[in-house]
Amino acid sequence: MQKLKLFSTLFISLFLFNLCQGQEEYVIRITATNCSYLDGTPGTTNTLTGFVLNGKGVMTALHGVCGCRTIAAEDANGKDLGNLEIVQADLGNDVALLTSERIRSEYQYNGLEYSTLNPNSLSDQPVIMIGFGYGVARPKRTTSCKVRKPATIQLINGIMPKQKVGLSNRNSPDIYNDILDVDMAIPPGCSGAPIIYNGKVVGIADGGLEGGSTNYCWAIPVNKIQLSPKRSLEPAYSELAQKNPENIFVLTSNLDDDPFKSYMKKVSSGRFNMGSNEGPENETPIHEVYVSGFNIGIYEVTQEQWESIMNDNPAEHRGCAKCPIENVSWTEVQEFLRKLNKKYPNKDYRLPTEAEWEYAARGGRMSNFLYSGSNNLDDVAWYNGNSSNVSHPVGKKMANALGLYDMSGNVYELCSDYFNSKFYSNSPTNNPKCSIPHPTNERVVRGGDWYNRPDLARVARRGSWGPEYERSDHIGFRLVRSAN
Repeated sequence: MQKLKLFSTLFISLFLFNLCQGQEEYVIRITATNCSYLDGTPGTTNTLTGFVLNGKGVMTALHGVCGCRTIAAEDANGKDLGNLEIVQADLGNDVALLTSERIRSEYQYNGLEYSTLNPNSLSDQPVIMIGFGYGVARPKRTTSCKVRKPATIQLINGIMPKQKVGLSNRNSPDIYNDILDVDMAIPPGCSGAPIIYNGKVVGIADGGLEGGSTNYCWAIPVNKIQLSPKRSLEPAYSELAQKNPENIFVLTSNLDDDPFKSYMKKVSSGRFNMGSNEGPENETPIHEVYVSGFNIGIYEVTQEQWESIMNDNPAEHRGCAKCPIENVSWTEVQEFLRKLNKKYPNKDYRLPTEAEWEYAARGGRMSNFLYSGSNNLDDVAWYNGNSSNVSHPVGKKMANALGLYDMSGNVYELCSDYFNSKFYSNSPTNNPKCSIPHPTNERVVRGGDWYNRPDLARVARRGSWGPEYERSDHIGFRLVRSAN
């Protein structure tokens, strides 16, 4: 039975793969400049994805092109398709139809086609997205994804109240019933990308939680789209072009910013009790600590993120782009940070201090679980009881109270502190950090990993990494930067 199920899954994947061959030629990269929409100030540049709809023009997400003075387009091979103009739009569904002379002449009789399927029939069905993620030369296909109907509680609850009000104010789709909840992470730059089932477009990628970095994203079903001539939408269109209503739609990549920014979570300053009486002596005494606000990575740094900066992948468990990077030395991590900060200046990316790490792992002041997000380790972590002795893609377990994933388990995470088993006895109260080697130059690691037992994944558990262990497939890291 398992072999039959595996064969069926492979057959469906191959079938969908073949259907999508050649469809990339109808997927368009759109660069919109001098936009005032996204942050309320002129000059913003957005990059997003569109696609040629057979005989109609280019479909994309309205939020990426609304209020932009110039909207340029190129095909999958980099061919210039001229400047586009919006001719029709559906404000409520955040969809726009654009065209140009070259689009009209070159795609008069071809392009992708809409599916006539009822979205409710797509529940648990495999779909494919073809989009121009940030910085890629050609459109890429995201496969092995499914539609969830009705929308999951995680997606519904994850949309903040002010965003729900914004959606309601602009007559946007009913978040409960009128969207496609897609089980995929949608990279920045993929707003407007086609969501394809059986070779036809069933939805248009539009929004998602945490900047589209989680597997809780949504698309607009094509059967819900009702386009109207732009001129008939005034003055609503003009008002929309002047401001961003609560930054609801978040999958457009701002070319002026870096792709790591959307994977960071703000942690407010606060006090907490650091340490524990339930573990080794080096976790004592429990002491009150104040931590200034900072931003921390929602996920551990992944193999694809490392490769985007370092142009290599030294991971032992390679072949899994979304798995955490590991098997990197302390020196290599410092080089990664140097290159990252050079590429995206004024961000000051770094490793967390041990105090910042524990504060974030505990969920700030919001929880006091044994592990990061739960007292049940299986809910939140990959460890020796469930990992099958390998690391796993980030974000597959439950997040903690701050929305951070894998702070218990998967891979140990490096901190910037030197390890000192007696440090807690004389720890400063405000923003403590052990900056002096004592007695060796071992560094702090936290969180446990895929190989180790449950007690090593406790939020209070301290670990050390000595210089003799230059590389380890048990150890990765997570980014931090200042709150400003």
